[in-house]
Amino acid sequence: MEILRMKRSTRAVLLALSAAACPPAALAAGDDPVLDTVQVRGKTGAPFVEPTAQPRSETTIGREGIANAARAGQSSIYQALDMAPSVSLESLDAYGIARSGPGGGNMRIRGQNSSNLSLSIEGIPLAPPPRFGPREAAFDAENFAAIRLLKGASPVEFGNGWGSSAGSADVALRAPNEERHFQVKQGIGGDRFRRTFLRFDTGAWASGTRAALSYSNASADKWRGAGEAPDKRENVFLDVFQPLANGGSARVFVNHYEYAGSLYRPLSYAQARDIRSFRDYDFNAGLSGTPSRDVAYHDYNRLDERFTLLGGLFSLPLGDGTLRLKPYYAEERLHNLDGLANLVGAPGVRDWRSDKTMYGAIGEYAWKLAGGEIAAGFWGENYEWPAMTRKTYRVAADGSLVYGGWNALYKYDGDYTSRAPYARFELAAGPWTLSGGIKHITWKQPTTLNYVLDPTLPDVSHDRILSSGARVDAESSVGGHTDRAWLPNLGVGYALSPDLALYASAGRNFNRAYFGGGQMIGAFQTNPAAFRAAGITAEDLRRSEKLELVDTLDVGARWQRGALSLAPTLFFSRYKDKAVRILDPVANVVYNQPASKATAYGLEIEANWEASQSAQLFAALSWNDATFDADIPLLNGARVAAKGKQLPDTPKRMAKLGASLRWGDFEFVPLLKWIDARYGDVTNTQKISGYAVTDLNLRYAHREPVLGARVNVGLSVVNLFDKRYVSAIAASDDGSANQATYYPGAPRTVALTLEANF
Repeated sequence: MEILRMKRSTRAVLLALSAAACPPAALAAGDDPVLDTVQVRGKTGAPFVEPTAQPRSETTIGREGIANAARAGQSSIYQALDMAPSVSLESLDAYGIARSGPGGGNMRIRGQNSSNLSLSIEGIPLAPPPRFGPREAAFDAENFAAIRLLKGASPVEFGNGWGSSAGSADVALRAPNEERHFQVKQGIGGDRFRRTFLRFDTGAWASGTRAALSYSNASADKWRGAGEAPDKRENVFLDVFQPLANGGSARVFVNHYEYAGSLYRPLSYAQARDIRSFRDYDFNAGLSGTPSRDVAYHDYNRLDERFTLLGGLFSLPLGDGTLRLKPYYAEERLHNLDGLANLVGAPGVRDWRSDKTMYGAIGEYAWKLAGGEIAAGFWGENYEWPAMTRKTYRVAADGSLVYGGWNALYKYDGDYTSRAPYARFELAAGPWTLSGGIKHITWKQPTTLNYVLDPTLPDVSHDRILSSGARVDAESSVGGHTDRAWLPNLGVGYALSPDLALYASAGRNFNRAYFGGGQMIGAFQTNPAAFRAAGITAEDLRRSEKLELVDTLDVGARWQRGALSLAPTLFFSRYKDKAVRILDPVANVVYNQPASKATAYGLEIEANWEASQSAQLFAALSWNDATFDADIPLLNGARVAAKGKQLPDTPKRMAKLGASLRWGDFEFVPLLKWIDARYGDVTNTQKISGYAVTDLNLRYAHREPVLGARVNVGLSVVNLFDKRYVSAIAASDDGSANQATYYPGAPRTVALTLEANF
């Protein structure tokens, strides 16, 4: 088809047709407190994304949209969001399963890094991966019913976790089926990709209890360089649902994930500018006997991680309302090896271990009113991070690793705690809809004890080192810290006609730019003599911490007439005390400072056109101006020339176009994504060219059962035209210091999937 040839005229036609579209919102009357949900449906199935009817900027990606966007790996929540407007994401591989170290998650939403996105499962908050962890990659997408992306002000029942300045995303799990069901799915593809997914639903027993159990495993070779990414990815999921008397319910789920694999080597800016020459550049396949070269051996650059989440969802009718309770418990274990050219003054391999435990609950009581609902709730969480430890190893001439001492020993003397009471409401009267709430959050981080890096400390396990003679360094230890903030939000909707509804929403989000005193300790410990000479202590650095706040305003419309639907949104955000990583001129050390203000505004358009019973077109368009409001001040009085510069890794324009075309039992789904130029640095000197890539999904669903099973066959092609381009950029919102790194986009890759449902 001409859509796949990427000719300019064809892209223009598809864009024009798709942009004519419109998801409507008709306001419910009477007792219904919200607008009717807009879902453009036909025989082509659900749309790629489904805008909400609530008076806020919210997009729902249903099961069909998740299957299209999450690629054959079906293991990345962020990948599933890729077709939404203002979302800029590229994975390191063609399948969306490769991890990029303990940071992970190279995604931006309206210019904000995914570290600032509040991510949750059924409302249970998960700290996103740049906060050290595998959470966005720790689930199988086949177990998702939908994903809600809430841009702008987050409703008070969401926006929890470690930050929400990029908005919130919540995953709704696919409930256990009421009838017995067995699903088996096998995928194979280029670079020895293999993935197996199994799910069994028990159906409802006499007691009404029903359960679902799933298992998956996946592996793949790296598409560039030696090693596997992953050599192991396993996931086990159990979900049990029990109806209770008087319309209540109890649901408990547990998810366990394990991953092990080599890392992809990032490129410098000079290498990224010559992507044709460095597309296949990666870590070394073997050892050379030269230590400075062998730190780049692929097996000395890898990641092993585990994550387990246990959650409960309880709903109990009580009096005139409903009591909802969501307790949860999670454990995370992370082990990372990084080969560095300069590790404590010489080439070495950093061995990093970090284990954490998280537990908490969300409780809410909601009263039903004639025109809606009001609720009061509370979120509380404790985050246990006993210690963060890092070893140094040197590479011997024979390629073996030789213990070279410890280079980080931090103990967190207590838990990180979050406490947040809130109140919310949803009301409707005639053509009007009103929703909003207010939340007060208190976040406490504990005292951080730093230990003397004595070269005589033994080479013992990470768990034993603090009890093996390590001594506290009082000078570089720091006290606890408490942040507090009020987070209000308000949304108003008005139905002008059955075809057209307008809305406006405003509110405040937050971001915890600092994750523990270890960041300040590390800065001080890098050059203590210079800080002492300037009269600056580690505690002085810690006291500079501030909570980043963002005030947002969204104004939008939802319109539908017949098969056409359109949802435009104008947005404006202002960021205060935005954290930037700057080079401290006193000690020549890079660390975070709340030294900046920024503004973002733009336009988003979601569009659908049901051209016929067998054809649907979709478009997600965005224009985003996200810039610093002033130059970034340094401690010596100098300034980084950031005023008016676009935030790093933030394209001004993006277009995502898609089609679902059916012919008999076949479905043809081309997806085209165009990303504007981006920059890897604050001063906008490291420019990365824009690009356009096309993916293609082909599906065959046999109408009649085969041996009692419904059979589906899928063929996917990523980067159909084998475009050479820079995809992910690992860039901080920093000043003149911490330079970004870059990753090439995966080449054309083909995967085949066979699925049977019994």
